[in-house]
Amino acid sequence: MNDPTQPTMVQWLLGLLGTMILGTFAYFRRKTDGLEERVIEMAAIYVTRNDLAALEQKLDERAKEVQAAKAAMHLEDSNNFREMRLQLESVNSKLFQLAGNK
Repeated sequence: MNDPTQPTMVQWLLGLLGTMILGTFAYFRRKTDGLEERVIEMAAIYVTRNDLAALEQKLDERAKEVQAAKAAMHLEDSNNFREMRLQLESVNSKLFQLAGNK
């Protein structure tokens, strides 16, 4: 005699299969839920090729500016040294003239 309150083997297998299907569905739903937001958040971290190209161009422009500034500074320093040397030569010649007069 079968007890009507006892589940049969078929009912037990159907329940197990249903649980597995629902569990799999819940797992994939949880895994992919908010995936788009996470992808957008991750995209903010990474740099695209266009961003890299723009950064490289800025760095190249900055290097050219620095090189031009160095060249201008070198030219200015050379002019200052030339002027200082001429002044020192003038002072030396005056000192030799004063020493020769005594």
